[in-house]
Amino acid sequence: MIGKRYRRRSAHKGQANDTGTAKRAGTADAEGLVDAYFEAWNDPDPVRRAALLQETVSDEVVFVGPTGRLTGRDQLLDTIVEARELLPGATVARVGSVEVDDGIRLCWEARGPEGKRLAAGCEVINVAADGRIGQIMVALGSDTVL
Repeated sequence: MIGKRYRRRSAHKGQANDTGTAKRAGTADAEGLVDAYFEAWNDPDPVRRAALLQETVSDEVVFVGPTGRLTGRDQLLDTIVEARELLPGATVARVGSVEVDDGIRLCWEARGPEGKRLAAGCEVINVAADGRIGQIMVALGSDTVL
């Protein structure tokens, strides 16, 4: 499970400390979690997409974006399906590295099959106690063409 990467090991005893906070996760782990989450946005297969979300986001994930607030993995999955229908063939990818503090901060862009940038934005992601994404707050860039 992707989320297990967020279990911090004590330097003294080598025991897992399930704090679930991104602050204690390494940048590489945070990037891995984010990239796996974006794989769910990009995967055309609905079964694989659902499995990727199962691994990367908590059951009660909260997504706050330009279209409002939604709660739960099923609602997030519906949002991804709607976005894929709106932007067929588009892919979403992280731009640059992530910043890890009390949350994971990152920017991303969506490009069409011909490479044209269709959307861009930044997110703050909070990691739940189980190591999966618990909250996603999205701000779209002003040059987004939807």
